[in-house]
Amino acid sequence: NENKIAAEGIRENARKAGQAKQSPYEKAGTTAAVNKLLEEKKEMLDKRGGKAELTRLIIRKIENDEINAPDIPTEKTVMKWIANFQKQEANMLTS
Repeated sequence: NENKIAAEGIRENARKAGQAKQSPYEKAGTTAAVNKLLEEKKEMLDKRGGKAELTRLIIRKIENDEINAPDIPTEKTVMKWIANFQKQEANMLTS
């Protein structure tokens, strides 16, 4: 019984450590919501000016509380999210 309690404590500490490594946007579910939006609108990434338009859309949705976020991200942050999304898409196509 004591071993079970100790194992639960170790598991709980590992879970907390994993959450501590997450950014505030990951903890709030912002990046997951942004990735879902990008998945729905990924055809815009192929259009000229589509990435800038998506960036403005994401920031506007966060400002209007349509996407939960701890604060308003910078344009650079949103561009990183889009780049990471594109990288994940490319990895999925190659594997």
